Amino acid sequence: MILHRAYALAVVVTVTALLAFDGPAEAFVMLLSGLAPAAAIGWHLRRRRPGGPLPWHLALVGLGLLTGTNLLGLGADLGVVVPGGGLVAPVLMAAGFLGLLSASAVVVTRHTPGDGGGVIDAALIGVGAAGPLWEFVLRPRLAAGHAPAAVQLLALANLLALLATLGSMRRIARTMGTGSLRYLYVSIALGLAGVVASVLAADLPHPVAAKLVPALWAVAYLSFGAAALHPAAVTLTEPVGRQPERPTLRLAHLGAVLSINPVVGALPVLWGGKADAPLLSVGTLVVIGLVLARIGQLLRQRAEAESALAHRASHDELTGLLNRHGVLARLEESFGAGVGVLYCDLDRFKPINDTLGHLAGDEVLRQVAARLRAAVRPGDLVGRIGGDEFLIVCHGVDATRADALRRRLTAAVGAPMTVAGHQVDVGVTIGTALTGSGPALDRSGPSRDRRGAASGKAGTTLDHAGTALDEAGGASATAGSALDRAGNALDAAGTALAGPGTAEQLVAEADRKMYDRKRRPVTV
Repeated sequence: MILHRAYALAVVVTVTALLAFDGPAEAFVMLLSGLAPAAAIGWHLRRRRPGGPLPWHLALVGLGLLTGTNLLGLGADLGVVVPGGGLVAPVLMAAGFLGLLSASAVVVTRHTPGDGGGVIDAALIGVGAAGPLWEFVLRPRLAAGHAPAAVQLLALANLLALLATLGSMRRIARTMGTGSLRYLYVSIALGLAGVVASVLAADLPHPVAAKLVPALWAVAYLSFGAAALHPAAVTLTEPVGRQPERPTLRLAHLGAVLSINPVVGALPVLWGGKADAPLLSVGTLVVIGLVLARIGQLLRQRAEAESALAHRASHDELTGLLNRHGVLARLEESFGAGVGVLYCDLDRFKPINDTLGHLAGDEVLRQVAARLRAAVRPGDLVGRIGGDEFLIVCHGVDATRADALRRRLTAAVGAPMTVAGHQVDVGVTIGTALTGSGPALDRSGPSRDRRGAASGKAGTTLDHAGTALDEAGGASATAGSALDRAGNALDAAGTALAGPGTAEQLVAEADRKMYDRKRRPVTV
């Protein structure tokens, strides 16, 4: 591939120039190596216009700060004195690394949906590995060179951030088939090598050792530029599809990782020295931040899981409507005066399953659910309580409004629909039941006032029944008619005593009326 060849040629030319030049010329080569990836990122943003450009903007900020470091080096070689002494360059370098690492962190999070916990665990492993490397390799060299405390802190912060980022990027190794991501990983790894080498090779007399650090950093810059130029960079910063949750670090292993830095930082006390204050402070702060992020991620996962379980428990998976349990629970909660239910049973649905298959039947149910949702009023509840049975719960309705809604639902469901390339025609039979417009009802049954009124009505109707029976006994010619009136009066008395006093009774009443309509179809 042309890019790989151009990258290899740029690396060879840059390293050769660094080995050949000294002083201002060497600093100028470093300056160009930092400007090259910035130009590559600018070209990528302008020409390709990738989605989610935030990582590239962060990378530009980081490269700009690192370019400032290179300018300071060039100025020092030219004899320019910068105010602030030797702390300005380390601060700029740390801020520049922070920009690049932030860009890498955004890429990592966008490549690991569903595996946030694993990424944080991997970052913690990287932070744990930084402790021994710092305590036994880098800190002794810095102490021997009498490096200021601020320089030591910045070096440790760079080390922790680099290793945490590398650990996170190793977690997404399964997606590293994209060349752009591989170049990014190489860039971060070389940056880490440059930080370590800058400490270990600081006092080495060999001339090549002095060239090692700038060479590592220059190639890291070029690798970042290659990541921006690679064709896969267009999708590098875009979120990928959600991946299945992967097993994460075991609790015992996590505890071991968390204890590394405190143990290593306190080891010098055992042989009469002082505890490693930078590691115990900066390292602990980094670990606390990662642990808090992990706890927050676990809490979010738990809340999402509980919400998903609650939704599944109360909703129908096929249509997204409330299921039987969900709609009856809502009806029970709001049961009272002015509540109506419409029990809907589809007509001519079974032939669709028999002729077009169950997948077509499922599509019919989904389309019917959508039509019911669109036809009801705002605030009305729609649920699927059986195979082809639906329940509508309305509030603040009377018989006239409930009948108007029934007619609207019947017309909506009865309109032709296309399923699996076929036009199908289903209908719906709806039974309606209302609680009435009196005072609110007790969930356990009719209220005392309602029971009293019902009893009074029943007594009156029973009196009518008795009168009718007397008439039957006194006039045999009209006995049959009087007995019919008595039976009707007794039925009315039973209805007055019972009534839909609970949510279950209301649904049962609507169900009964729906089946009455099926047996005796009415004109809509």
